[in-house]
Amino acid sequence: MFALALHTTHIFIIDYLDIDVVIDTVAKVSECGKGSYIGFDYYDLGCLNATMTTKSSDMGEKLKSGIADVSMFVNELPVPEELQVKDHLRCNELKRRYIAQCNGGRSIGYLTEFGGFLLLGSSKE
Repeated sequence: MFALALHTTHIFIIDYLDIDVVIDTVAKVSECGKGSYIGFDYYDLGCLNATMTTKSSDMGEKLKSGIADVSMFVNELPVPEELQVKDHLRCNELKRRYIAQCNGGRSIGYLTEFGGFLLLGSSKE
């Protein structure tokens, strides 16, 4: 038996999926070979409030999940030892990398604290 490496990054937004579906999907990457990655945006549960969840539901896109602690999330996966955090970007780092800045380093654009982007990769050799 051999493991197939998934050399692309699959990006999905977990906020609209049940947490069990998120965990099952992320865990599938551990079954792939070395070089496999999965990346996704997530809401920090500490940033969600009743207004956000109500407005989201009113628009037909109910927020179903988020992550309170990335380390705990990874450790709760079925095989945490087979996945490594390759990158974890929070709001300020996302702004620095992806939103243009004018003189003086002020961002041209707006990004509120919401959670982050998490890139997990297979640790199989």
